[in-house]
Amino acid sequence: MRYLPLLLLSLLVLSACGEPATWTDVVRVDYIGRDANGTVFDTNIEAVAMEHDLYNENRAYVPLELLIGEQSVIRGFEEAIVGMRPGQTKTVELPPGEAYGPYARGKVSTTQRVQRAPRITTERHFLDVPRAELEGQLPSINLGDPVKIKGLTYVIAGLSQDFVGLMLIAEPGDTIQLADTPWPGTIIAIDDENMTVRQDPQNNTIIETPFGAALLTITEEEIITTLLLEVGDIWSSSTWGTGTVIALNETDVTIDFNHPLAGKTLEFEITLLEILEK
Repeated sequence: MRYLPLLLLSLLVLSACGEPATWTDVVRVDYIGRDANGTVFDTNIEAVAMEHDLYNENRAYVPLELLIGEQSVIRGFEEAIVGMRPGQTKTVELPPGEAYGPYARGKVSTTQRVQRAPRITTERHFLDVPRAELEGQLPSINLGDPVKIKGLTYVIAGLSQDFVGLMLIAEPGDTIQLADTPWPGTIIAIDDENMTVRQDPQNNTIIETPFGAALLTITEEEIITTLLLEVGDIWSSSTWGTGTVIALNETDVTIDFNHPLAGKTLEFEITLLEILEK
């Protein structure tokens, strides 16, 4: 009988800890992530972040809330939480397959850092515009009527059931801004269908591109765009997602689209703070 109080105490402690976490539970956890060398690379605990020079003033250091199984975090992290009770701390080692995957050399890409485009281009100045697009903007549609589009004046030069033919009213020497360029150009020649345009961006200026800032260098014949990059810069691609610049020279840039922790075995120290929903 003397062992009964110890048994009751154990049951009370277990009961106080609550039920273990299971798949589809909503939980809050604290965590510390370390690499194979024991270096802390991520944490949601402010004191730990400051101790290891990871503190980011733009980040909120609060418990991580997640739905187990939703895959908002790596799979191995979720699996480690299953079976834990509130207040419990567990340390798990995750191989690459359970963390950020293997390192794929096929996700390293080299592309041009410098783009060259002709400064003088030939553009069609006779446009075919869907009739329905103009009917809501004009009181009537008749041959010879003027039409303003993006600050340019056109005249209706052709009509069909579905389309309206517009001809730009311009002459050599006029300034024009082409639809796909952020700088002005000058019309240097024009005929019945086409116009020759010299693009006139300001030399040695910096512009924003989808890949970051770039320097414009202008010659008589070319517009040269050079991306202003450094090793470690972030590069975004519609095909590959987000990558990191790992090498560059005067003409090319190499981007690694692997996750920075791909191919690495990681250790996570996880504390289950509470189970919000079961």
